[in-house]
Amino acid sequence: MAPSNFPPPTQKELDRIAQLFEVSDEQLVQITQAFGQAFNKVPLGLPTYRMVARQGTALTLDVGWNTVRVGTVTLNGKRSFTTVPKIVEISKEMMKTDAATFFGFLANCVRGFLQENGMQTNSGLCLGFIFAFGTEKASLAHGKLLSWSKGYSITGTVGQDVVELLQTALDKAKVDVKCTALINDTVATLLAQSYLQVPCVMSAIYGVGTNGCYVDKGTSITKLSQSQGTSMMINTEWGAFNERALLRPTIYDDQMDKDLANPGRAFFQKMTCWYYLGEISRQIFLSLVNQSLLFNGVATDLLNKQHSLSSFHLFQIEDASDDNAAKTVICDRLGYSPDSVSVLDIEIVRFVATMVAVRSAKLSACPIASLLTHLGYATGIASKVPVAVDGELFIGSVQFETRLKQGVAAILGSGFDKKLEFHHVQGKGFVGAALATFQATNTK
Repeated sequence: MAPSNFPPPTQKELDRIAQLFEVSDEQLVQITQAFGQAFNKVPLGLPTYRMVARQGTALTLDVGWNTVRVGTVTLNGKRSFTTVPKIVEISKEMMKTDAATFFGFLANCVRGFLQENGMQTNSGLCLGFIFAFGTEKASLAHGKLLSWSKGYSITGTVGQDVVELLQTALDKAKVDVKCTALINDTVATLLAQSYLQVPCVMSAIYGVGTNGCYVDKGTSITKLSQSQGTSMMINTEWGAFNERALLRPTIYDDQMDKDLANPGRAFFQKMTCWYYLGEISRQIFLSLVNQSLLFNGVATDLLNKQHSLSSFHLFQIEDASDDNAAKTVICDRLGYSPDSVSVLDIEIVRFVATMVAVRSAKLSACPIASLLTHLGYATGIASKVPVAVDGELFIGSVQFETRLKQGVAAILGSGFDKKLEFHHVQGKGFVGAALATFQATNTK
């Protein structure tokens, strides 16, 4: 429920919205159980071969939300590394082009890096490809694209082997680099943390999108023969779960799904991820303005513009030290003049920001709790349970980690938040890609 200091009409509407966003502990348990059923039923548990530590230098290529990171990574085998990175922005036009143009762009990023660092394009280096989109892995070096997310829509790619698409582009650009390993960002995070500090039972990405990876026994993986090894890492692709049953009849909102981009896909991701939280809040603000309950009923051009409010600025508002700091963000991001934003407006905006953020963190706890239950960590574990994490939510929100732990405790039992030990592997996934590259080279 909303605080009781709002005017009655505002109070009534905020209470109505708050009820839509409330998720009880019982509902969290139901959603967690639905995740468990989905992990077993939906063919999204994609095997990724477990790696061992190596020494040497490899090229890595990481395709993120709106940037490409290419560079060399040198591992010395002693939990340390050196890297030479280059970051290239991806234009919105490039995110919605065709396969030849997009992968040609990636090949040119590799070529440019080699040239800028005095390395010949016939370097003969092996490359680890971090590709944070759903793929069905056939081997360590091959994977067919299942679907795009995070605003990407590249024609001629779904169902295709992304390694072959990249290698074709590299060959066409006359870059003598061999793509030998395809790895997801969650797998890369888990590998990197295991190399740099301590092994973790699973990893979780909570950023523009969301996904998780865990270590399981080879005998538990029905998609593979038992001869494939004693343990493996499984990339769940939990953010791509599209089953309405996962969230109904608890919290799924048909209208919100229609309003947001890419309707009919990735319901869970839309309620939890960096790419959507600011947009959800903007829609609530616009609804309140249209009812003359916020900003004197005046909607600016920015407020009317889709995705004009990012999750980063949403968290800035929630975590602001005082009203003036919050007002500055509101004015800068939504186009209001300072004298048109009242103290009441600030309180309403802050309440909505917190409401959206709290639901995100609570729901984010469900797949973690589900995997911990599957792995036997839900009960009878006295020691710490290490989990590798990364993503913009951990960087941009002061309170996300605490709320996430509280959500897991609400599902698995009081005190479990004290058992969880999150290891933030910020920006170190390229170490995992290098490990994958060395493993692929070693197993040929």
